[in-house]
Amino acid sequence: MDIISYSKCKTQIIELWKNPKFLQFCGVLEVIFYTILPTIILLLFSIFDENISITETKYYIHGEFLLYSIALLSSAYTTMKVYGNQKTSLIVILIIVVSISYAIVIKTKDISPNAVLWSSVIAAIFSLFYTWYAMSLKNKEQESFQERDEIASDKIQKELDYDE
Repeated sequence: MDIISYSKCKTQIIELWKNPKFLQFCGVLEVIFYTILPTIILLLFSIFDENISITETKYYIHGEFLLYSIALLSSAYTTMKVYGNQKTSLIVILIIVVSISYAIVIKTKDISPNAVLWSSVIAAIFSLFYTWYAMSLKNKEQESFQERDEIASDKIQKELDYDE
């Protein structure tokens, strides 16, 4: 009984890893992870070093998350350009707006923490959406390549079978 359930579970896990939507989700998580890695490392340092306090650093007040949004939007822009999507002008506008927001945060000394927080949250939402969309374009393109390769492989196999 345990062997059957283990085998069934293993098969379901393998099928999950073949699912394009799951791969798209993992791709987005990977991009996000590498983008925010400096903050993750700082959080880990703050756990092990009592001289670094998470509440004292206030990550968003210095515009770090605006920079992360710019990085994610830039990644999405590049991916969309590579896979032939012509709807990239909005991303360019968003990159410029978020860049200006970051410059304002850095330049202004008395900026409201709430203004920085909300601009960071809004920028993050847009950047996550476009990162997801760019990954879906990438996966769709890869799926069409796989289908084309399978059709070509089947055609070659039929021709080889016909020659025998």
